[in-house]
Amino acid sequence: MVTTMCADKVRDSFEFVVDAFGIGNVEFDRILRVYPGVLVFGIQNKFKRLLDEFSVLGFNMEVVKKQLLRDPRILALEVGELSRCLELLKSLKCREPIKKDIFHDGAFKAGYEVKLRVDCLRNHGIALRDAYSV
Repeated sequence: MVTTMCADKVRDSFEFVVDAFGIGNVEFDRILRVYPGVLVFGIQNKFKRLLDEFSVLGFNMEVVKKQLLRDPRILALEVGELSRCLELLKSLKCREPIKKDIFHDGAFKAGYEVKLRVDCLRNHGIALRDAYSV
């Protein structure tokens, strides 16, 4: 797939991601190789609102940066999606050792794992509302 973009838009996305997350050129290059869709999103439209959500949820930039470098697709999260996944996890009724196991790598990763599972269920034809209740 070939995509053409204005050089200014690419530069703006690059500068914003590098500044906001405190990553270097090599790390940004890796993000582009793993998830080139990062360039599609507008800075005002997506990234700033997503960063605001992360900060409202109480995640500092080090946690977000760590997860971003682990899986750049977190930038594809919709605004409010991680919040919904974390609410689902908090309302989960299970034994405490199971909850500790779910959150052993942190709340951010646990919420993102829920999002991946919901996406998998949706890919198999389950409606979004039903996927969150499974």
